[in-house]
Amino acid sequence: MPESYFKGSLVALVTPFQGNGELDLLAFKNLVDWHAEIGTDAIVCCGTTGENPTLTPEEQLLIFRTAVDVARKRVPIIAGTGTYDTLRSVEETEKAKALGVDGCLVVVPYYNRPTPEGVLAHFKALSSVGLPMIVYYHPARTGLTLSAKILADVCQLPSVVGLKEASGTLEMISEFKQYSSLPVFAGDDTLAYALMEQGAIGVISIVANIIPREWKLFTQSFLKGEQEYARTISDYFHPLCESLVVETNPQGIKHALSLMKRCQPYLRLPLVQPRPETKSLIEKRMRELQLLERSFLDLFIDKTKSASCQTSSFSDD
Repeated sequence: MPESYFKGSLVALVTPFQGNGELDLLAFKNLVDWHAEIGTDAIVCCGTTGENPTLTPEEQLLIFRTAVDVARKRVPIIAGTGTYDTLRSVEETEKAKALGVDGCLVVVPYYNRPTPEGVLAHFKALSSVGLPMIVYYHPARTGLTLSAKILADVCQLPSVVGLKEASGTLEMISEFKQYSSLPVFAGDDTLAYALMEQGAIGVISIVANIIPREWKLFTQSFLKGEQEYARTISDYFHPLCESLVVETNPQGIKHALSLMKRCQPYLRLPLVQPRPETKSLIEKRMRELQLLERSFLDLFIDKTKSASCQTSSFSDD
């Protein structure tokens, strides 16, 4: 696989629900279409932000099929197919591949805490499916800490095209780069700029759910060599990014999307609506950025163009 099979701003898309807990497919279709029109670099469905653990296998396949149908090749679709059961993960990845998705995101097995040998065997089985795969490392979520060497061994498997690094530190990417040249994606919006400075080629992002054009502008600017302008964008949105993860993701981003009338704020238990003070903070951050008043990109450019390197940075190309 080419090293830059995916890059840039990859949105970790929410899964909208209705008030009765059923999937809100209309809202989901609208979100996929919105990202395709704006130019998001890829859409990740049924990841952590998409509440994967609460979805049935049938619901996940419906989401993958719907995303592929709505995207119509305008934007790559990446299916979150990882579980702590290797057989189920392989089966879901095979079915997603048959539906025409462009890749899969597979989390390190959680809860049952396999040994490094078990982790390697898990990903070896998934690699045999032949779908471009991003390995998702998030020790705080999975309860499993791996060494950079073990992660590099996993990432040498056929079909693996990248690593989503969400350890919450900068040390892992530095150590990983000693063993592997495979592309790395930041898994934390608040550390995105720092991780891209360390060599990450994009972000699998929460905040891109609400500012897809602006977050693509951030990653695009960095990858074009306009690091100072990218830093300006990152710093500008840092308080918003922090507010979205005061509580467990995706509680915050679902609330933010509901404020924008993009979907309802409903989640499936055990996740619940954010506390009142968290809701107030998110709304405050969004109002400070005038996200709720009008289309935002032109306003943002007006406020930051003095810090830009090139006018060409503002294109969506």
